[in-house]
Amino acid sequence: MKKAYNLGMTLLLLAAGILYGPMRMGERILAGMASGELGQLTVDRFDALMRGITFCHQAAAMSLVIFAVRLAMTLLEGRKRVLGKQLSSGVEGRLGQFLDSQGERMRQWSANCREARDRTIYYTGLLIVGALILAWNRSRTPIQFLFVIMLPFALRLAEGLCVLMWVVQRISDRPGSMMKKLARSLEKELKSGNDREAFAADLCEAGEEWMFQEITKKSVTWGILGTRYWVKMDAQTKRAEVVDTVRLSRIALAVSGNTNSLTYKVRFYYKDSPKPKYPDQTFSFEEVKNRSHFLELAKARLEDRIPIVEEE
Repeated sequence: MKKAYNLGMTLLLLAAGILYGPMRMGERILAGMASGELGQLTVDRFDALMRGITFCHQAAAMSLVIFAVRLAMTLLEGRKRVLGKQLSSGVEGRLGQFLDSQGERMRQWSANCREARDRTIYYTGLLIVGALILAWNRSRTPIQFLFVIMLPFALRLAEGLCVLMWVVQRISDRPGSMMKKLARSLEKELKSGNDREAFAADLCEAGEEWMFQEITKKSVTWGILGTRYWVKMDAQTKRAEVVDTVRLSRIALAVSGNTNSLTYKVRFYYKDSPKPKYPDQTFSFEEVKNRSHFLELAKARLEDRIPIVEEE
């Protein structure tokens, strides 16, 4: 089980919610009844204590549900029957064949998204719990108030928000959904059916040596350089950018951003562009080494037919 530590953490929170919270709350109320102090409690204070019991039960129930779901998902995690399912774009012709051949890249992107999603969820949950603990510390209330009211409430709030984030991101990060959006993006880039077929045929014939990629914490981008068409696909935006090298007049290199966050760009200008001062297409890279690799492949394809210049 790769996520056994996650299950252990969830089980620990479950035990804390079920046992410690109600136990301390019950002890406090029983002690108050035995000593006659319960009658001295204000109505607001008594209501707060009763809400604490409710928070404990709700946090325990939510932890139990999350634990059960995580246990089921962990047991099914290694099932190749699910992970190895063939992705299909639903597009006919050579364009569909090209998109279907990119399934492994899309699965890699989905795995990266899952890791980023998990980190975000954990940090969000810890931030909420930590913030409420800090609020308790500043309020200078008894330690029982932390365990029987603040902590169960923080767990309930954090788990509820994190479950919502998990559901939303799980829906948006599916490889099949990405493939369909990429298909629509390519159909917008290539207006006619003949152009799509020519594009797909060109790139399907290109070997692995003509591929480039960039994997960062934010996204996974990759592309292929055919003899005529070049494409760059972005998993984060789910968009494909296509360059028709037959129409190129020049290629320009540029850098944008600040010293802490630079973006390395390759701008493409077409001969028949209605706006010759503006690039018709741009490939962006977060690391200069990835742009350099792309340029090596581009120069090998162009054979000095198109000038590559620096641009501000």
